[in-house]
Amino acid sequence: TNTALYVTVGLALVGGLSYHVYSSLDTAATTVKSGMQSAKSALKFTPTKVYNKIAQKFDNAGDYDDGCFGPVLLCLTWHSAGTYDNETKTGGSNYATMHFTPESLNDANNGLPIACAIMEWISYSNLWTLAGVAAIQQETGGPKIPWRPGCIDGFAKDVTPDGHLPDAYQGQDHLHTIFYCMGYN
Repeated sequence: TNTALYVTVGLALVGGLSYHVYSSLDTAATTVKSGMQSAKSALKFTPTKVYNKIAQKFDNAGDYDDGCFGPVLLCLTWHSAGTYDNETKTGGSNYATMHFTPESLNDANNGLPIACAIMEWISYSNLWTLAGVAAIQQETGGPKIPWRPGCIDGFAKDVTPDGHLPDAYQGQDHLHTIFYCMGYN
C-alpha cells in the first residue's frame, strides 16, 4: 500500500540522516542514539532475541572460572551501574564508558574486559544491564527482573573517574558515602 511505502521511505531517510549525523559529530551522535533508544522504549521494544543470545553465552564458558560467565557478566552490570553519582548525574550505565581508558583500567574493574569482550556483538549500555538481568534469571535462578532499554553509548570524553565504586576495605563511612552519591539514603 502507499502508506507502507511512505513509512519505509521515511524510515530509510531518517536512518540515513541519523547515520550521517552519527558518523559526523559526537554531540549529534549522542542525540541520535538517545532518540533511537527513546523510540525503542516507546514502542515497547522486547529484547527477547538479545536476551536469548546472552543466555547462550553462559553455556559457552568452557574452562573460564567455574565454567560460567554469569558472575562476571553480573559484575560488569554492577560496575557499570555502580559508578552513578546522583548529585552530578554522571557515571552509571548510561554511555557505557567502562570500555574506555582510563575507566577500563581502574583496579575495581580488573577482569571485566573479559565480560566486555563477550558482549562485543551489540552496543554496550543496554546490553550490560540486560546481561545482569540474564545472569540473575538464567544462571542463579533468581527472580524475574523488569528491564527496559534507555541507556545510550557515549564517548571517551564521558568516562567516569576512578573512585565511584564501593570499596569494602575502606570501611562503613566510605560505603555510606558511595551509596549516598548514587541517590540511596
